[in-house]
Amino acid sequence: MSNYIKNNDKPYQSGQFSIRNSIYCNYHRFLLQSPLVQNEDFQYLLTSKSNKDSIVFTPALFETASFIPVMLTNGINKVKNSDKNYSVNLLDFVYKGDQLTLANDEITITRSKDVDTESRIVIGAVINSTFHNQKVSVFASYGEAKALLPSMLAMNNEIVCLTLFEMVIYRSLLRADKRCLSEELLSLISLHQLRNSHTFCQQLDLPSSEYVLLRNVLEDRKRHLTSISNVWATDFESECAFLIVALARIKKEFNLDIDDIKCHAYSLSAVAANKNISLDPVSGGIYVGAYLKTDDLGVESLDINIHYTTIGKVSLCYKSAGLKSIVSDVIYSNDSFYYDENNIIKHSASLLSNRGVRVSSYATLRFVDGYQYSALISENEMRLISQNTNNDAWINQFADRMREKQAIKLALDEVEWKPRFTKKKSSYLNH
Repeated sequence: MSNYIKNNDKPYQSGQFSIRNSIYCNYHRFLLQSPLVQNEDFQYLLTSKSNKDSIVFTPALFETASFIPVMLTNGINKVKNSDKNYSVNLLDFVYKGDQLTLANDEITITRSKDVDTESRIVIGAVINSTFHNQKVSVFASYGEAKALLPSMLAMNNEIVCLTLFEMVIYRSLLRADKRCLSEELLSLISLHQLRNSHTFCQQLDLPSSEYVLLRNVLEDRKRHLTSISNVWATDFESECAFLIVALARIKKEFNLDIDDIKCHAYSLSAVAANKNISLDPVSGGIYVGAYLKTDDLGVESLDINIHYTTIGKVSLCYKSAGLKSIVSDVIYSNDSFYYDENNIIKHSASLLSNRGVRVSSYATLRFVDGYQYSALISENEMRLISQNTNNDAWINQFADRMREKQAIKLALDEVEWKPRFTKKKSSYLNH
């Protein structure tokens, strides 16, 4: 792979209010702060053709070219060996003809003997890892990795395979307590999420003039917002961008006036800052939600407010309730599944064989005192939930991931945060 993009030591210049400059802030900060070394551990690769051998990394680059970060082999090795509490027992490709067996929270690969080594076709990757003595196993398909890449790079087998390894490591850490991770592991998570965030923010449907209006509302509140929130003080430009992106989508969906959106920007920025949690649409713990509600007289009104994401709830549970680990998966009709009265779930499956149809999904929360709480949600319930969203992920390569996430959300909403209490009550968001 060529060194397409050169680093630029010039910092972001304030006053250039645009969504792309906010993205540039994130990338530039990553380059300056990450222990991962550009062109040694990772690269920024152009996703469109260019006659130039390299391009200087500047805000203007967003206007003329598109690019994404990609982990390199050296970076993968550095990351997986960076934390004494995180051990990787297996990190390997899965080839066409192989068999995968999930049992006791571990995945076993049985290689096909009928396929010549030189002609093997990669269909996915597997990781068996342990974090603070808790087993985490993940399989990701080749198609999932391709879906994260633009078409030009998705045709490059080397890049797809590197993205596969990055993806399974990322997923093995996704539900871990981030406070305990090494800087290298956190950097891999950040790089993965930066790529997704870049894609998300480029979909903004808001005239630049309206962006400036909203950005100026937030600029007028900067002193207050940064005084009450470390998140906003550290990353003011990004939090502004995340809030404006969310409000732009709500404006379009409900056909709201820009003056209404300015009022919401003023009030919701304070709500978000008081929670001191990021609005990052990929990795943040809170989001801006808009819902129509009907009162007792049948009158509809639009409720726009700040809500916790599943990631945010997970982080709070680690911090406040002694959560130790999370296991979540989708159950198919041909899987083996056992669930007893003590909330103990045992699930085994042959992952690449005919697993039948989806039956249900589950999540198990394990706490530091040994208590476990599990939640099950049927596929029929999942379909009803998916019908109320506009998210294609429910029906594409990431359909199982969406179901796992929903099961975790249900478990967090049902369990009492004081271990040993299992009543369906959830008061932790008021803590």
